[in-house]
Amino acid sequence: MNDWSRLFPSVPAFLALAGAGFELAWLAARWRGRLRSSPPMVFAAWALRPWTLWALFNLFYRWRWDQGFNARRTFPFYALPWQPEETFAEAWTRIAHAPGLPWLGAALLLLAALIGLLVWVVRRNPGRLWPALGGLYLLAIGLHLSLACLPDGARDEPGRPGSLRAAWNNPGSTMLYAQPLIQNSRDYFCRFQELQPKLRRTIHGLSHPPGASLALRWIGQAAGVKSRDIRNPENRLRYTVGLVAFGALNVFAIFALGRALFDARAGFLAATLWAAAPAVAAYAPFAQDATYAVFFNLALWLGWQTAVAERRRGVWGFLLGLDFFVLILMNYSWVLATSLFALFALATGLRNRWALREYGARLVWPLAVMTVVAGAFLAAHRLDYWAIYHYASQYVKQWYPFTGPYQWTMALLGGQIDLWLMLGSVTCSAFVAALAGLRRADFAAPRTIYLFIVFGIFALPLLFGPNCLKMEAARCWIWVASLPLAFAADRLLRAPRLLLYGAPAVSALTYAGLRLFLDFAA
Repeated sequence: MNDWSRLFPSVPAFLALAGAGFELAWLAARWRGRLRSSPPMVFAAWALRPWTLWALFNLFYRWRWDQGFNARRTFPFYALPWQPEETFAEAWTRIAHAPGLPWLGAALLLLAALIGLLVWVVRRNPGRLWPALGGLYLLAIGLHLSLACLPDGARDEPGRPGSLRAAWNNPGSTMLYAQPLIQNSRDYFCRFQELQPKLRRTIHGLSHPPGASLALRWIGQAAGVKSRDIRNPENRLRYTVGLVAFGALNVFAIFALGRALFDARAGFLAATLWAAAPAVAAYAPFAQDATYAVFFNLALWLGWQTAVAERRRGVWGFLLGLDFFVLILMNYSWVLATSLFALFALATGLRNRWALREYGARLVWPLAVMTVVAGAFLAAHRLDYWAIYHYASQYVKQWYPFTGPYQWTMALLGGQIDLWLMLGSVTCSAFVAALAGLRRADFAAPRTIYLFIVFGIFALPLLFGPNCLKMEAARCWIWVASLPLAFAADRLLRAPRLLLYGAPAVSALTYAGLRLFLDFAA
């Protein structure tokens, strides 16, 4: 089999041909003068064009795969195509007989309920949205769990069946394997530097502060885990349900952020788009990124409130400082969260001509709370945070070696396509349309300044930071997309209803297709 035979038939080749066919149909519709009056054509364009871009990038990457990374991966989302020795029809026949396929019906029913709830909120615009948010929270949990029960693509084979607990089976991918080392919380904090080398079995346990592993333990205990036996199927199931339930709290944080930036309907739609996003559905059942995102999204919302709100600025700042403290214990990317807040507060102060006292109350106060609380906590537990970070960073560098500009470029471009496409293609297109529709006056608006500061802070580690930050962007950087989700929601609310209600449907169905026909490299 020669190299070119690897390109056809394949997922990206099929999508590239489908995209080319659509563009011909688009030109024909434009030639007939029917383009502007055809919401279905616009919807199809928003759904297909991001995938066409991905397909072209992917085909080029496969052509030069020998100059890439360790395996012939499919950018983005680190997935392999369906088994090369079987056709699409053969793959579907195999999947149709898989025991987990009936869960697709449950997922579709939950998705229909989610869209029905969205329709009610958009049309009625109720004064009290908390009951609807509670319903969205429960639907998000059910949707993520049902999608995780689907047959797991090429992994669904004898001896390795796809199931709700299957993602825990890889010891190098989760922090579950750190749990037997935890005697109790205080002991784990105090002895973490001693235990850190023993966590080499799992990169995620070693490469995060001790609060990350403890968070999983606390979530498991809240879900009913009684022992440290990670081999127990019931324990794994409880960890999975607990992670999904905690991660779904992002619904409330993103709603609050979207409401602060735009209005309540935009906030609710942004939370719905997050719940249906392929990246969230893919990793919520076994990875802690949605757990970290809860605190990142709280930081985005509290940072906005601290810098912009006219009342209770001291309360907002205090809560923001405590949130930063939690991030310090859970993820080294807290530096990015604090930096973007500081820049946004500074920009807001310069724009509004704050007095020196105002800088102290809005900018210095949250960072002071974070510093005092974190310093006291680390001193009480005799924890050398810098030494822990240095050991983790040296280990992480071994995982993603870059030996030339081609690898660096492919990782940089592939990671960005990963991040934006895995929001859902219609959502991604809506955000691009929102950016394209910005007027000159919009660039001076605080929310637009906030958005571009997030992009600027995100760009620094991508361009100059550790190599791993260019990889797996949808998984590691989903919190960056929270402001874009709000902008996309505002744009969709001004679009035809087909696009508004179709966006979350496309997102959830996208992940269902990826789950069934692609092999996620967990």
